[in-house]
Amino acid sequence: MISGLSVEAKSLINSLDKKRKDLEDEAQVITDELTQSIDGKEPMGINTPLTDEEGFPRADIDLYRARYLRKRLNEIRYDHDMIMKQIEHQLFLQAEEGRNAELVERKKKKPKPKLDPGKFIDSVSKAKYVVCCMQSEKVIRC
Repeated sequence: MISGLSVEAKSLINSLDKKRKDLEDEAQVITDELTQSIDGKEPMGINTPLTDEEGFPRADIDLYRARYLRKRLNEIRYDHDMIMKQIEHQLFLQAEEGRNAELVERKKKKPKPKLDPGKFIDSVSKAKYVVCCMQSEKVIRC
């Protein structure tokens, strides 16, 4: 995937990829904690209300912890999106550089093939001779 890239681009993309993986791992840990049921109690949840039916804070969970984890999960999602956009942009730039280099290579003047006038004249004269033989009424072996 990254074989044709410059060293700087490889290191930048690799560092962004490492950050992406770290964020994904942290998000997984937070999601597990928010959705895990402890001692048979209802989990904190990612989107579940932190209040009971009467509007009071739930007594079975740590509200501060739940709010912090949800806030951090939203931050991770935003950071993940930004990192993915940066990776996409870097890959796009590298692909564009590759295309530009290929176009420059194609547009370079290539040396013209050297023609040997003797071979060209021989082949033309032989062709004229064959045509002349075919047009004459006599069959002449060429």
